[in-house]
Amino acid sequence: MSTANKPNERSGRSLDSSVAGRIKRLRNEFDLAILSIFGGSSAVVVGAFAIYRFATGSIIGGIVDVAIALGLSSVVVYAWRGRSVAHAGAVFVAFVVIACIASSIVFGRTAAYWAFVVLSISFVVTGPRVALAGSIVLIAAIAWQSALFNSLPERAIFVVTAALITLYGWISKSQYEIQKRQLETLAHHDPLTHAGNRRLMQKTLEGAVVSHHKRHAVAMLAVLDLDHFKSINDRYGHEAGDRVLVMLADIVRQRLSEKDSLFRLGGEEFVVLLNNTTTVQGARVVNDLHQQFNAGMDAISMPVTVSIGWAELLPDDDWPSWLRRADEAMYRAKQAGRNQVIMASAS
Repeated sequence: MSTANKPNERSGRSLDSSVAGRIKRLRNEFDLAILSIFGGSSAVVVGAFAIYRFATGSIIGGIVDVAIALGLSSVVVYAWRGRSVAHAGAVFVAFVVIACIASSIVFGRTAAYWAFVVLSISFVVTGPRVALAGSIVLIAAIAWQSALFNSLPERAIFVVTAALITLYGWISKSQYEIQKRQLETLAHHDPLTHAGNRRLMQKTLEGAVVSHHKRHAVAMLAVLDLDHFKSINDRYGHEAGDRVLVMLADIVRQRLSEKDSLFRLGGEEFVVLLNNTTTVQGARVVNDLHQQFNAGMDAISMPVTVSIGWAELLPDDDWPSWLRRADEAMYRAKQAGRNQVIMASAS
């Protein structure tokens, strides 16, 4: 095979990888998938109307439809390239509400029927508050145009029907948001201690590393491991062991600020992320955690202590290497006789 074909092979593999990445993102991000489906299909439908209007001599109508189709497509592109699908969804709702009102003014009665579609879609692509606000504006703007209705009862029927669609959408989306938060809590938190689990830890540490590389944000990571925890389970039972784990998590949370995070790495091992914390501040926090936990265990006469290793986030770190350095420092604390606090070296 000639070397001239190799660049084409690489570009082909890159294209395949890009397509696979987009498909994976659609599978993993439900909100993005919904916005893409509704936005893309709406753009195609409106684009078809634009062609029809140009073909029938309605130049202004065709221009309006082209502008709407381009706007819908732009919002979808923004959702893919932007960081916040939720923000893109709000922009989408604002745009389709304005487009529907403009269409009713330009095209009259037939365009007003699109209001029902917009009301239904709004609660699918964005949060209940934004969708509700957009729905109220749309219903009021359409109902205000008396020329769109043949009689007052007809206008009242439109308002009642639109209001019922809005009410149903608001109730459904509000319940969906509640259940989504509950599922996210179950998926990302340890059910016993309510600390974050490994999945949430990885996501959070990745974000801390990105912030460090972009804005030089300082951060510290501590690994806490209970000493002689097996003897607690053997001597007092697993229920007592669970109480110790919960107490450790509670003590840590009481000392942390809102910007910090606690995770359960597994068994009796926990990870603490200290954001925007200098080395001096980090040393103060971890030593305070060590003292407070020992004091709490002494108060309930439990023969268990904690070994802590902690590490500063370095420029060359990714999240696994950062965690590994803190973990190695914790094992050095174990080897030094347990019940110790040791800082990781910079190498």
